[in-house]
Amino acid sequence: MRRMCVLSSFTLGLALALFVGAVCGQEIRVFSVDTSSNANLSSYLIDGDPSTVWRSVEKISPGRPEWIKLYLGGSCTIESILLTPSTEGGFPSSFEVYYSTDNGSKWYPVGGASFRGLGYQGPGDFRVDVPGIVANALKIEATYLRQDSQGGYSFRLSEVKVEGSRSIGPYCSSRGGTWDEDLDMMWRVFGAASDGTGAVPRMGGQSAWMEWNALKFCWSGSGGFRNTLKKLIANYPVDPDGYVWSWDTQRGWPTHGHRHYDGIPKFILAACRYYLWTGDREFLNSSISRTTDMSLIIGYGDGSHEKWSSANMVAIRLQPDSTLGQSFIAERNFTSVGGCFPTWLTTNSGMTLRLRKDGPSGQILAEKSFANVGDNSWIQLSFSPLPPGKYYLEMCCPTGTIGWWSLNDDRIPGGEAFSSGRPVVRDSRPLIEKVRSAMNYMLDQMQGSEGLAVIDAPESNGTHNAYPTDYWDNFPFGYESAYVNTYFYAALGEMAELEESLGNYQRADHLRSIRRLVRQRFNQVFWDPEKGRYIGCVDSLGGRHDYGFTYINTEAAAYGLADEEKARLIYSWLDGTRTVPGDFSTGGDIYHFKIAPRSTTIPVETVKPYWWYDINGAISLGPGGKANFGDHLENGGAIFYTSFYDLMGRLRWISADDSMRVFDKIMSQFHIDQLRRDPPNSRGIRWMLGVIGEFPESGIVATFPLYGLIGASARCDGLHIRPRLPQNLTWICVKNVDFRGSRYEINVSRSLNSPAVSSREGIIELSLPSRGEYVVNGENVTVVAENVMFVGIVAGLILGHTLLGVKNE
Repeated sequence: MRRMCVLSSFTLGLALALFVGAVCGQEIRVFSVDTSSNANLSSYLIDGDPSTVWRSVEKISPGRPEWIKLYLGGSCTIESILLTPSTEGGFPSSFEVYYSTDNGSKWYPVGGASFRGLGYQGPGDFRVDVPGIVANALKIEATYLRQDSQGGYSFRLSEVKVEGSRSIGPYCSSRGGTWDEDLDMMWRVFGAASDGTGAVPRMGGQSAWMEWNALKFCWSGSGGFRNTLKKLIANYPVDPDGYVWSWDTQRGWPTHGHRHYDGIPKFILAACRYYLWTGDREFLNSSISRTTDMSLIIGYGDGSHEKWSSANMVAIRLQPDSTLGQSFIAERNFTSVGGCFPTWLTTNSGMTLRLRKDGPSGQILAEKSFANVGDNSWIQLSFSPLPPGKYYLEMCCPTGTIGWWSLNDDRIPGGEAFSSGRPVVRDSRPLIEKVRSAMNYMLDQMQGSEGLAVIDAPESNGTHNAYPTDYWDNFPFGYESAYVNTYFYAALGEMAELEESLGNYQRADHLRSIRRLVRQRFNQVFWDPEKGRYIGCVDSLGGRHDYGFTYINTEAAAYGLADEEKARLIYSWLDGTRTVPGDFSTGGDIYHFKIAPRSTTIPVETVKPYWWYDINGAISLGPGGKANFGDHLENGGAIFYTSFYDLMGRLRWISADDSMRVFDKIMSQFHIDQLRRDPPNSRGIRWMLGVIGEFPESGIVATFPLYGLIGASARCDGLHIRPRLPQNLTWICVKNVDFRGSRYEINVSRSLNSPAVSSREGIIELSLPSRGEYVVNGENVTVVAENVMFVGIVAGLILGHTLLGVKNE
């Protein structure tokens, strides 16, 4: 199903900022200009003389488009465009701005740069702020012209200036040009989500997205994103026994109310990755206050108001048949009270506000229902003046998706937050205790210390009528789940690194010993030697469930659970050189969607009873079904994030060249439409692909150059870098890598024979050969291994690390 995983609605207090460092804001020289029509010289647009005016030919009506194309002579980061109107008029009433990464063969709209019904005619420049794009050409297309001083319709400008920088980032490479620009834009569209189009949210706010949030943002301190991630991890609810909530407002998954278990290891992974990258002890020791307050605004009789808000607010969803509330003390006569209410970008959401005397059981003094509440709106309940005293604002009766922003702190004097009439008391343990309790939950309650984490819940036992237990929430994975155990295995490795960094060597060794056992048991239980791939689940009755789960196999390979022979079989199956009997999708059809393999290769509807959670028929299978094979992203469709693990697995077990072959196909698809794809299926429903919309995890694909080609991973002893360059790259660079307070620009090149370190304006420029392994701390570089060709299992045995930064045992 489509998932709601947006971190807040757009996280309040998070400024829109590029994730590649500051743009200089200098004028960028325009090398040449082209226009749709000329009544005089187009060079007047860039001659620096405002007295010269370019104008198009005159039209007899205003709705005849005219355009100006600006060629920048190379890659640039664009910050703004300044348009100087002519004193003769002719500034369009409607226009749009586009950019290109291939000198005008393909044009993409600039986010927020579509203007309609402008009354602007000057004087002074019209500034178009550009929210973070990399381009080598720009186009200004006037879609509705204004009448000029001669009574005709034309497009006229005195000057056009472009501001920004000739520097691009975070990536650059020997490929240069369009490839580099597209790579940077993939990061900006899906990673930092800073291009202004809102293709995806920046982060997923629930535990199932924690690992992916960390992979996206732990490596950089720019833009404030890492600090937001820190707060998300530190404030996420974890029960005293270590169970990590599936949703930030409830223990279970919203569509069915039962527990998911993949969020537990993903939460551990996120916390460990954040600490290993930052070395932030304050983060590990952070705790939340035991009490909290909701956002609140009080309007007084004299027209003034008092408002409690915070940049650290957390969205609490109002559940059916429940209430949320906030007590407060009014110190003088007041006439209104309200709060800030998220709807998670949905429409047609509403609720009822009640004002009570004293507390949750007090007399109702005022009440009103509100419909069509806008996302993050401050809504107030108004009434005749009431005297000073203690009162209680209650929210109830939700329609659609709506909640109340919590301040995540105790801020309102004499106030207290309530849920269904009971005071909210939160877990104030230090974060490190929560993380350890989460690991102990998997080791003890889920029996992970015996080699596999077992979901021993009758309602989630892996049979066809059970409830789902993870992100892939249409499949009833349960009991022995390959998906949950893949992340359990990864979490054991990262937790061992964290414990070792804190000096807890015995605990680290213990976790690594269990990790070795998990790898052994995982392959015993989930590997199918006849099919040459991993299955998805063994249910509590011994049933083995396999629908050709491509993501189960690529994630197991990337995290290091496979071995060389298993990886060879997995990728020969995915690449179509080997056919598995019983598969419906074979050969080249497995990559039918080009940007990622199909999620499965066997139609769920061909096996009865259906091993599928259809949400009471909403996502149906079979004759007339809405989600049959190829029509749904979990049943033969595709989710883009899985390509990250596909690429990392290929890099680990096959070669850099093979991984780059697949990545280049993805990049070619990105160039077509920047992967802004959400096509309807055969039933007209947009369920086939998971790329844009509620899929912030799409952004991890754009981190492949950092974690894969450059080979960066944060370990307890420093930043490890193990480059793996394919033959078609001679060098690659990533900028603004922040490791434990030091900012790096990392360059990897085939032409270097030894590391070189220099500093410039607070940035450590690190140049490394394309072979070997290096450990970086500040400006110190330790060579771990030199002149090692990293191919397949050889690299893993020599250096003892996986590509995702956890040790092989």
